[in-house]
Amino acid sequence: MTSKAEDARPFIQLGAYDRPALPAEESARRWLERLRNRLRPADEAPLMPGENLERAGADRLDRIAPHPPTGPLREDLELTLADWARGPGPSACVVVLPPGDPDDTLAAWAGRNGAVVPEPPERARLLDSRRLELPDLSAPLIVIPRLEEWFLRHSDGMDLLERLLAAIDEAPGLVLVGCNSWAWRFLASVFGADALLPPALTFQPFDAPRLAAWFMHLARDEGEADDQIVFRRVDTGSDVFADEAEAHRKNDYFRKLAARSLGIPWVAWHIWRQGLRTGRDLAESEERAENGGDGHEGDGSGTRPPAVEDLRAEDETTVWVATLDDGTLPSRGGQETLLVLHALMLHGPLTAEMLRHTLPVVGRSVAVPALLRAGLATRDAQDRIAVRPEAYPTVHDGLRNAGFPVGEM
Repeated sequence: MTSKAEDARPFIQLGAYDRPALPAEESARRWLERLRNRLRPADEAPLMPGENLERAGADRLDRIAPHPPTGPLREDLELTLADWARGPGPSACVVVLPPGDPDDTLAAWAGRNGAVVPEPPERARLLDSRRLELPDLSAPLIVIPRLEEWFLRHSDGMDLLERLLAAIDEAPGLVLVGCNSWAWRFLASVFGADALLPPALTFQPFDAPRLAAWFMHLARDEGEADDQIVFRRVDTGSDVFADEAEAHRKNDYFRKLAARSLGIPWVAWHIWRQGLRTGRDLAESEERAENGGDGHEGDGSGTRPPAVEDLRAEDETTVWVATLDDGTLPSRGGQETLLVLHALMLHGPLTAEMLRHTLPVVGRSVAVPALLRAGLATRDAQDRIAVRPEAYPTVHDGLRNAGFPVGEM
């Protein structure tokens, strides 16, 4: 479902993606914040202390920030492919998305449009990909949602993919090819995939206005109809949806969220949900705010911070929004951790056994347990390891800073 504020936006050429930037003053603010953290008393409290907050429960989250995590991306894709899907073949179209699309957007489009979706081989069979047969690409409309599932970064895991690229180029009908951005860069380097197939498309980055419109629409459309739900920042108490032009102080939460999520809708959705809190003891919080914290008069500026009761309307249901923090990669594991993360970016979820085939590492890995403990990765019921969506910016920037080739959009 889309609202007027969420009108569909056509995809753009890969390479034209303009990653949302932090507000101009944010770098200076972070430096000053680090300095302030060193100088201020350790027990100085924000407006709403952390001990009086708890993560919003799953039922509440599903009312105020419901699925799907990709939001308006479905409508964007429909708009982009409408003319192409009606056109005559042969013609290929390539769509590149960041890793971790939770809604399998291209496969869902295939289902709605009656396309044939070839089944990729089991991962283990890719270790001898020379023996694997190509899928039948003779149907009028073919969709290969995840090209990264057709190869393995292994000496014997690339042959099928090389033959598949040539077959796509020669297919008699329409072929929609999806690929994650990290795998696409790898395949462009190894096989010249970007020269064999048409120029790739990707979505327009989800900027601050679009994220704010989307999340406000979710909260108002699905939230508690009888309550006035206000989303307030934990640190300042300001309404994150307030118009910046009307706010008493500049409210740049969604600009920071757009930058932090790299403009990726499902990453922003996960970070947004992860940061939503409910108050457990509002009276105590108000008393602490009135006193300027634990026995401290204000914040050192000579003014008393506003009490919670000064901000909230009588009929208001407050949902608190935690501060956006930058993550870090675990120090344990070193280079092996980086190699594991890069393999997961290329291939998507992998079992520990398949992961070992993609790495130049001998012996038992300490990287995977470290990533799981750090909350950067998960392990599903099929024993597959994957990077958490909300951790993607940390992984992306960590690998880029370490000199790894990354899947820039």
